[in-house]
Amino acid sequence: NGLVTERIDVPVSAEALALWRSRIGWETSRKTIGIVARPKDQMIVLRALERVRTPVRLVLAGVDPETEIGRWAQRVPLPHIVVCLPFTPDVRPLYDLIELALLPSRSEGLSQALLEAMALAKPVIASGSTGNLEVVTDGVDGRLVAADDPAAWADAIDAILEKPSEAARLGRAARVTARERFSLVRTIERTSALYRGILQR
Repeated sequence: NGLVTERIDVPVSAEALALWRSRIGWETSRKTIGIVARPKDQMIVLRALERVRTPVRLVLAGVDPETEIGRWAQRVPLPHIVVCLPFTPDVRPLYDLIELALLPSRSEGLSQALLEAMALAKPVIASGSTGNLEVVTDGVDGRLVAADDPAAWADAIDAILEKPSEAARLGRAARVTARERFSLVRTIERTSALYRGILQR
């Protein structure tokens, strides 16, 4: 597994951005954050919103509104808004509209969504578990928080959204990490080297 840069290094048209703005109800007065994943552990972020100070629009891309997560999302009180969108393979324009990408899953291999957000210089917060530990170095190119701690998620969300310079720093570092360490080409090279090393023994 690895980052397929051809999926994300594509031009996003003004029409596509306008469509996605309409789809999620985007507005300039509210920070937009997102989780691009099929139903996993989004509930922890929904619970964290009760503690988040910054008004946000949370986009759950890959979650049908009729699921249990979708029904919980509808009950999140103002000042936050949660939008659930059923799975669609073309989420590239969404990344241009979010200011922070989240991945709360407690069990993860090597998340394409996490790598794509990082490669596009988006600051990320991920659960400090399984494959995420291989990708994100806490405080260097993103934030890692306890998977089951809503307060920690809320603190991390506010810390990034309230400090644009810190968000930009994390995003720049994330881009380098994703593109240099986790490209698909790099993964193939490392895998081949591993096999060669084993055969030589």
